[in-house]
Amino acid sequence: MWSFEGPDGVGCRIRRSTRWLIVPATLWLADEASAQERNDAMCLEQFSAAWRAASSAPVPLTTTSGACENVATVLMEHLAGARHAAFNRDEQARREREAVQTTRGETSSAPGEATATIEPVESAGGSFGAFASEGGSGSVTTLAINPAFFVVSPKDARALARWGRFSDFSLIVPTSDADRDNDGDVDYIGFRWRVNINGLAAGEELLSAVSAAFTKVLEQGTEEQAAIKALLDNVDDDEYRACVEAVLRAGRAGLTPEELERGLSAAGTACGGTPIDIAASKEPYVALDEAIQAARIAADSRYFGLDLRADFGDLERFAIDTIAGRTLTVGIGLGRRFTALDNETSTGFRFNLGVRFVDPKGTTRAGFSATGGASFEMTRYYDNQRLSLNGGLEFQADVQGDSDGATTNDYLAFRGSLNIPLAGTTSATVTFGTPIAGGTGMGPTLSVKANWRLLFAR
Repeated sequence: MWSFEGPDGVGCRIRRSTRWLIVPATLWLADEASAQERNDAMCLEQFSAAWRAASSAPVPLTTTSGACENVATVLMEHLAGARHAAFNRDEQARREREAVQTTRGETSSAPGEATATIEPVESAGGSFGAFASEGGSGSVTTLAINPAFFVVSPKDARALARWGRFSDFSLIVPTSDADRDNDGDVDYIGFRWRVNINGLAAGEELLSAVSAAFTKVLEQGTEEQAAIKALLDNVDDDEYRACVEAVLRAGRAGLTPEELERGLSAAGTACGGTPIDIAASKEPYVALDEAIQAARIAADSRYFGLDLRADFGDLERFAIDTIAGRTLTVGIGLGRRFTALDNETSTGFRFNLGVRFVDPKGTTRAGFSATGGASFEMTRYYDNQRLSLNGGLEFQADVQGDSDGATTNDYLAFRGSLNIPLAGTTSATVTFGTPIAGGTGMGPTLSVKANWRLLFAR
């Protein structure tokens, strides 16, 4: 059959052989393309008929090209929409809003806190507190506002997450017996500015973690689309329409979770008995919520920054100091929490250290003192709230060597607080303090405060 006649002859025979192979290959490819076109035409025809039987809306597919692939996509989105509606009718707006919130519990920057944090309130908040001490009793209202609330758009999640954790301003005023000594002046007023330097970076980390959580949910949709495509590929042509129609009815609007689950089971039976591999539960959304809460807790697990406060008036009455007058405090605050039990609880430490300028009322003597404290806290998280127990030591010490105690009152005191969530973003805090050493004229203090926070609008 083969003869060697030189390069030209061999080349001729090879070319003839190649042409002999190309012809059947071309016919095979053309047949495959024709088969795919027939399949797509069948998918579009059967899907259109099933859609008209199950829905009054216009058929979403109109072109034959890629129809089988597109049917799987439409069915996946249809079922995912039904699942979302059944389990999370109003959840998406809540997630978008709460993803950038903080895990703040007590929002007050009022006096008497147990080693107060410098965690800013995310938009606005405050507290109403009643105080009792040896100097008397009274009540104060604290209002806190985050300046970013005025300059950052509520639609800018990244800016809200960053600047909502950076700083806030507080105003503290008495709400009972504002002029108890009848001298014509308000007995007390306080201002506070808290700056969390870690807030900007923490907000960036939060948004990255939330984006990753949403991406994971989207990836699940891609996997479910592939599962539905595989299911339809295994259905006989005469069962295709019944299968598609059953899936469409399984994902119709207004279903309860139980109805959705029964519908998916019936669709599996109509599609040849193969179960539909799509989560008929709220598990993906629960996992998303848990991931967002874990990201928020991680973002708020550490803080470091400045704590600047000015207090004027009857400091003894409101548990600021035992000397009436005015004080200016410049300090730093540091906090760190360590999560446990799948991010549902945490333990942590708080530290603050500062310099306080004290100008007593009725004397020309003024001086400086060091002030600070350290405490330990235990926390249990509830969505945007937390139940926390805190206890620690605080001190004030003269740094100028005043022996007559005219300008300062050195002391070491214990302070403890319990913050309990009430409803929504409100909570109650009970704080107790008592001197351990020093503190001439300083006795136990007790305060009860109601806290509230304003979440970012969507």
